[in-house]
This record gives sequence, C-alpha cells and structure tokens, in this order.
Amino acid sequence: MHIGIVGGLDRLEERLRNVAREAGHELEVHAGVASGPAFHRLKNMVERADVLVIVTDVNSHFAVIQTRKLAKEAGRPVVLLRKLGVSKLRDLLNQRLESRTALAA
Repeated sequence: MHIGIVGGLDRLEERLRNVAREAGHELEVHAGVASGPAFHRLKNMVERADVLVIVTDVNSHFAVIQTRKLAKEAGRPVVLLRKLGVSKLRDLLNQRLESRTALAA
C-alpha cells in the first residue's frame, strides 16, 4: 500500500518511513504547503497514494482543506489525525491489516 502523509513533524519522517517499510508499505510525506510548486507535488502525491493521512496539529487549515478536496477528486480515503507519531502509525497499519483479514474471512 502507498501511504501519503500530509503535515506532521519533519524530524519523524525517516522513522515513519521505516515503520511503513517494515510492515510492507511505501510512505510518502508532504510538508503540507498547498501553494505554488508545492501544490503540484501535493496533487501528484495524492494521486499516487492508496490512502492519505492528514495531520492537523502542524498543518495549515488551508492545506487540510486542499488535501481533502484533492483526495475526494481522486477517490482516495483520508484519515484525519491531530498528531502522528511512530506508535500511532503502527496502530493504523495494524488496524488496516486486521480489517482486511476480517473482510477476507
């Protein structure tokens, strides 16, 4: 699964990537800037992602709105979180895997 994260703390990016990689997923991070050239990078990331996680605590209101709009246009599911850390990402990935397993049973 290709996961897009918008916003959050830059210092956690590598640790979040490692958690996703260990679980067999690919992670892409965008700082949440939603204007100029950064908007096009955001749009491209949304189109590549299977699911988007939008971190609201360290993200502008405009970036949240723009990302949600892009996700809706692209038909991508969105998870809104106030904060995102390593353990929260692990929990999200585990929930996703558990719900897939339950659907297959």
